[in-house]
Amino acid sequence: MKLTKAYQALTDEESRRNFEKYGNPDGPGAMSFGIALPSYIVEKENSVWVLGLYALVFMVALPTAVGMWWYKSIRYTGDKVLLETINFYYAFFQITPHMALKRVLMILGASLEFDRRFNSEIIERPSDEIEVPQLIRQIPNLGEKNRERPLYHKYSIKARALIYAHLSNMQLTSETLEADRMYIVKKCPYLLQEMVTCISQLILLAYAQRVPRLIHIETLENVMKLCPMIVQGMWDFKNPLLQLPYVTDDHLKHFICKKRYIKSLQQFAQMKNEERRSVVKFMNDEQYSDMLKVLGNMPYVDLHVQPEVIDDEATTEYTAGAIITVTCTLMRKPMSVLFGDDTIKVQFLEPSKEGEGEIEEEEKPNGTITPVVNKEKQQTHRPGFIV
Repeated sequence: MKLTKAYQALTDEESRRNFEKYGNPDGPGAMSFGIALPSYIVEKENSVWVLGLYALVFMVALPTAVGMWWYKSIRYTGDKVLLETINFYYAFFQITPHMALKRVLMILGASLEFDRRFNSEIIERPSDEIEVPQLIRQIPNLGEKNRERPLYHKYSIKARALIYAHLSNMQLTSETLEADRMYIVKKCPYLLQEMVTCISQLILLAYAQRVPRLIHIETLENVMKLCPMIVQGMWDFKNPLLQLPYVTDDHLKHFICKKRYIKSLQQFAQMKNEERRSVVKFMNDEQYSDMLKVLGNMPYVDLHVQPEVIDDEATTEYTAGAIITVTCTLMRKPMSVLFGDDTIKVQFLEPSKEGEGEIEEEEKPNGTITPVVNKEKQQTHRPGFIV
């Protein structure tokens, strides 16, 4: 092979040039890479401008962008909840270890996510000076005269009034208030989750004698109970059938009579289509179709619990001192799987007694509140449902 290359280098002109230039008759053997740049970048007279541009991008713009991102990131938790809000929760749960539902609603409405000073997404409109007082007058005992900071601030009272209006299924005539209500409702589940986390940590710290006061379990129950109330858009004592579109308090009499006793959405879904249609005969065909869409998209949760003693011959026999492992399997399906299927046994809780009359609210000795909805101001569709 070497003799062949030597012969080519002596007889072939191109091979001779390659040998003289690269030391190899075959040409260059190494692979080279390059970057194609415009000629004006590498020109000598433009070197100052190029260096200035590099300095501006990498020494000014990039550190500024990273700093702004970091400043915003350290203000929030993983669920985008302000750290100032969490500190506010810690303080008030320590002040009031036994917190009633009304008090939880006040704390939720005072979250700093609804304050323009801490959240630039909040819009303060001149029309709020007229529309918010009108809304407050429709909700007695809202607690707007409370003098605790920040419970008496304007943003707190507005957010609290919109939460009450959401739970009472009130029709908001103002588009701006409706937009604010939707924004607040979307934030509430994340805020309530942070409340649960705060209470859990305070309970652990109390048992470790790191904080002076132990949070009552009723406080945790009220916080957890408020989350489904926000999602469903109704008070916990109201009939669950009111979550269906076009169903109002006046229509509940059609669900309970001598022939039928329907007290839950699951029971209503399991009815045969003809029977279900006869119950809601006050709806036209289009309304009935909308109602079925909403009902079919509601969640049906099946919980299977299996307690056992692992690494034991008799896994279902529980003796003193045995370590019992409980496996919970939670399956979420659409309610449409129950349509016409009466073979599935559904368990449900008894709904509380409903109120009647104007929107009123009174605090009972145990701390619960019983607001009542004005039927004339109920909206046809439940909040948040799009059919």
